[in-house]
Amino acid sequence: MRTRFAVLATLLVAACADPVDAPVAPAGRLTPSAAVDLVTSRLPRVGGVFTATNDAGANAVLAFDRAPDGTLTPAGSFPTGGAGIGGTTDPLFSQYSVALSGNHHYLYVVNAGTDDISVFRVGESPRLELVQRIASGGVRPVSLAVGTRALYALNAGSSTVTAFTIGSGSRLQPAPAWTRALSAGASGPAEVRLSRDGRLLAVTERVSATIDTYLVQPDGALGTAIPNASSGAAPFGFDYTNTGRLVVSEAGPGTASSYAAAGGVLHVRTASAATLQRAPCWLVVTPDGRVAFTANAGSATLTGFAVSPEGRLSLLVPSGVSADLGAGAAPLDLDVSADGRFVYVLKAGTGGIGALALAPDGSLTPLADTPATAPRSGQQGIAAF
Repeated sequence: MRTRFAVLATLLVAACADPVDAPVAPAGRLTPSAAVDLVTSRLPRVGGVFTATNDAGANAVLAFDRAPDGTLTPAGSFPTGGAGIGGTTDPLFSQYSVALSGNHHYLYVVNAGTDDISVFRVGESPRLELVQRIASGGVRPVSLAVGTRALYALNAGSSTVTAFTIGSGSRLQPAPAWTRALSAGASGPAEVRLSRDGRLLAVTERVSATIDTYLVQPDGALGTAIPNASSGAAPFGFDYTNTGRLVVSEAGPGTASSYAAAGGVLHVRTASAATLQRAPCWLVVTPDGRVAFTANAGSATLTGFAVSPEGRLSLLVPSGVSADLGAGAAPLDLDVSADGRFVYVLKAGTGGIGALALAPDGSLTPLADTPATAPRSGQQGIAAF
């Protein structure tokens, strides 16, 4: 199965890395003073949105206040102390390179260029305070999964998942005995994520078309990798529903699949449902578990799927276009606010954060974009609350 998909996935993965022919602008990022200067006449803050510059010289987190109406206001740029790898569009080939704790009090960020992880305390505004920087335990961390007792880092360069216990003040302590290799032949790891009940950890591998699963013990220790063949080529982004179903985007064929898990073994519920769009590389499920959205890098759109309690998928809109983000948007990672009212998407092609109001039926209404970095600057990851 891995051999059959490998060539196709290798050819198609560039669609997520460089999906549109948008003009290339010089890379850049907001300095702390410039970002603060942009803060004007804020509405009351009810949440925040975070993304990382992935700058090869000095990585930084860009923070934004979220107002009750979903609009964003820049709140500053905060150095991670580490470095990214630079690049243009989707250089990490990943989802969840920036992740929040469950209570939204701490933010975790990968530094892929220096092989480490930065931990921030989330304060008011939302100001960030760097409280720790720690080695990832592998090579090129690209994705993070945060639980109540442990954090897991996916290291694409070493094909490993490393684990850390979460202590006082959310400081990380390495748990080397819990480090696990990906399954044999793994290639192109893209995301690591915990189920909502914390009992299952999964990793998508876009090139080898495999989804590795790990059973999680009560203390956070991981079992060995259980390889599961993907329903479609290039499995990339994924998320869980409230009933423990996995919903996975498939960048190659432009589809999404869903699975039920039993003892770590995945069973297909919906096999490769068409988005009717190009390069659906990233996927998120709403907090209520009823809707999944893919960000389609090649079409500059979002596709919504209704998700049944059994995990079966059906398009919300017959055309597959729940939102048109505009020519050249190159949407990458996306997230939903904790109250389930807004969707935020990283527009790599234009260097901004797109915001959309989310109705109970899954329909989306675009709001104003918020500038973040220069277009196609290598910016990566997004987390919202």
